[in-house]
Amino acid sequence: MKAFSLSLLFLLLLVGTAVAELPAQIKADFAPHSGHLIMPVGSEYLVDLDAFSNLQKGDILTLISPGEKILQSGTKKILGSLDLPKGYLQVTRIKSGYSYARLLLAEQPPQKGDQVRRFEQVPAQFNDPQGNGAAIGRQLQQGLPQLTWLGPDSPLKPLLIFSLEQDRLLVRTTDGSLLHSYAVVDGQLGAPIASPTDTTTGKKRPGLLKRMFGGMFGFLHSKETTDSAAADANASTR
Repeated sequence: MKAFSLSLLFLLLLVGTAVAELPAQIKADFAPHSGHLIMPVGSEYLVDLDAFSNLQKGDILTLISPGEKILQSGTKKILGSLDLPKGYLQVTRIKSGYSYARLLLAEQPPQKGDQVRRFEQVPAQFNDPQGNGAAIGRQLQQGLPQLTWLGPDSPLKPLLIFSLEQDRLLVRTTDGSLLHSYAVVDGQLGAPIASPTDTTTGKKRPGLLKRMFGGMFGFLHSKETTDSAAADANASTR
């Protein structure tokens, strides 16, 4: 009986300290996507990623330096490589089939053909001014392991800052621009509150589907309006 009670107590403690699963939308917003640097254009660079890769303005792309190969013992099959970051870019404009990005920092100027990967080993920090969001901090670190999470005393400068502010989690980039905003309900992370504001125009950034197909919908709407106006004009002349 005593052994059963201890086992039950252990299970209750385990459940109480378990880290909740990170919402799927947050995982998608920071999911890695690989591409390549196409060419430099003025002070910026073109990369072969666009909205179909869920790329958004403000996203950070890591310039990858391929590292030592990881081989399976016996078969010598390549399982992966110990890639290292050699610099970071930030997306400024998204086009069809490619995007513009500005250089944040790098050991040396990026070269044509360099591999880039969204949010790979990007220095990130979790700020909790009220001191009551430790569970959310653990949830973020466990759910977004591709980021390099910095401690409060780290000498490195974070390029992404996750700040817990009352009933929401705000994600800002190194220049202070708002990248994402998520609701916090009863201490749990929830859905995005709204599309982040485009700091260059002050307008809310449209969602992914609208960015991908908005032009098509706009054309159809414009054509429908034009056809309707023409029909009215013909009717009035009869």
